[in-house]
Formats: sequence, C-alpha cells, structure tokens
Amino acid sequence: RPALRALPPARMPIVRFKSARVNIDYHVELDGHYYSVPHRLVRTTVALRIAGATLEIFAGQQRVAVHPVSVKKGAHSTISEHMPASHRAHLEWTPAKLIAWGERIGVGCAAPVRWQMDN
Repeated sequence: RPALRALPPARMPIVRFKSARVNIDYHVELDGHYYSVPHRLVRTTVALRIAGATLEIFAGQQRVAVHPVSVKKGAHSTISEHMPASHRAHLEWTPAKLIAWGERIGVGCAAPVRWQMDN
C-alpha cells in the first residue's frame, strides 16, 4: 500500500488496432469509410490506430496520416497532399474552366461540355 499512487485524473482511452491494405486509389477502408494515405504507399499494408474520434495511420513506425473518424459509409476523406500531382491538377478543372476549354476548341465542342456541366 505505501508504494501505491493515486490514479491519473483522465482515463486511458480505449484504442483499436487494425491492419489494412492501401488500395490503388491511395485510400484504406475502415467501417465502410475510405481514408487517404500518401500515394507512395499504394499496395502496401499499413496499421490503423483508432482512438475515439481519431484515426491514425502508420507505415512501419512512422505516422503517415491522421483523420477524424467518419460514420459516412461509402464516402471518402482525402487530404490533397496525399494525392499524386496529376490528381491534384484535376481538382483545378472547374466547370467554368472546362467550358472555356471546350470553347477554345470550337462551338461543336463547347455545346456538349456545357450540356455535361448542366446535367
């Protein structure tokens, strides 16, 4: 009894661990939701650490991503820094930019592009 100390004021969080394989789209699945990791890790196995509302993803001993846990099944949580440069470039293509691109090619191209943006 003399060696015992008081318990810490905060409880230790309950933590789950799971391994996951990184898909070709640089996301891992946890409970039906998809979380991004750096694209260099495609087709590797990573460790997921789920603690409360936070998901940490580890490659070896290095933490490579942190996401808030989401309950949206089938949805994606993507950090743009995890994307390859070519995918980040596609994010810059707004509907207005696509329509302008079609207009530069010609009227015949601009009409279907505008139609696609409206539908």
